Amino acid sequence: MGQPFILEITITTLRKKAELEELARLEAEENQVSEEVQVASAGASDYQAQKANQKEMRKLSRRIEQIENELETIEERLEEISAAMLETNDVAELSDLQKELDDLSDSQEALMEEWSDLSEQIGRLRDDEKPFSCFEL
Repeated sequence: MGQPFILEITITTLRKKAELEELARLEAEENQVSEEVQVASAGASDYQAQKANQKEMRKLSRRIEQIENELETIEERLEEISAAMLETNDVAELSDLQKELDDLSDSQEALMEEWSDLSEQIGRLRDDEKPFSCFEL
């Protein structure tokens, strides 16, 4: 009676061990699938963030280009005003030219500050940008 009982315990123990191993294997597979889903969704999230980042960079770049064009126009006008100031002796005209020169100089300074801020923003966006790969799964 002792040996069949020991055999029965051994068989039961082996079955339990096999069940536990199978549960551990299934749990490991489930964790692996879960990790793959997380990586895939993180990749999609990264992709969306990069697209938004690129959109913002294009917007900032367009504004920088506008500012550069405005600065060029202002510089041309400043040169014209300076030349006109040298050619006239009329006090009223000099006063008007000086006011326009001051206004343009203020505008030029504000645009240069905005240009600098936008350039820094683009630099930060480029630093944050990481190459996207569809193979990152």
